[in-house]
Amino acid sequence: MELATVLFLFGSNQLHAAFATNTDLAISKSVNVANTLVGNSVVFTIGLTNLGFLYTANGIIGSDLVPSGFSVYAWSSSGSPSAPVYNPTNGLWTLASLAPGATASLVISTTATNSGTYTNTAQAGFPREGIEFCGSQGHLRIDRTKFEYFSPERGAAPLVVECKTDLVAEHVQDFLDSCRSRKLPKGDVALGHRSAQAAHLGNLSYEQKRRIHFDPDREIVLPA
Repeated sequence: MELATVLFLFGSNQLHAAFATNTDLAISKSVNVANTLVGNSVVFTIGLTNLGFLYTANGIIGSDLVPSGFSVYAWSSSGSPSAPVYNPTNGLWTLASLAPGATASLVISTTATNSGTYTNTAQAGFPREGIEFCGSQGHLRIDRTKFEYFSPERGAAPLVVECKTDLVAEHVQDFLDSCRSRKLPKGDVALGHRSAQAAHLGNLSYEQKRRIHFDPDREIVLPA
């Protein structure tokens, strides 16, 4: 009698907006049996929930590569407004969008092909990282590929401006030019400091759930 044992893990690479975390993702995973005989079926179920209360999460990428001791024979999915699409070959799955408070599921059916103890890990997150500014007149999401403005008007299409250049190459060239000219680069250390400061203050406000009063001259957070 050959026995296959499954250990399963899960993780989430979340997009944390600097001023409000409106599209945080929570991932869960379960398996129908932790121990089974070789040749029997093992079904993994992955659940992904948009914990945000206002905005739809878009362009989500996840991974769940089935261990070598199992063979995928079927998969199915559900979600709103779209469902995950799974590639059994590389274990990657994509989800076009997930509404606020909604949960998408991916069910992967496998056959245990070898005995032993195996670990199966599921991960989910966004394919890019950035910063999001939220206000009464909409919100602005910025990363190295584009910026997107979302109007508060119901049904309004987002304004998207794509980046047409290689920002990494531009940064490197600007740094080299500054070394030659001895002039400040376009993004010098002071600008970097202020940019990071805004993000830190936003996260602090979110974590403490209060309005932050900040003295920019002394660079201290004032008492509430």
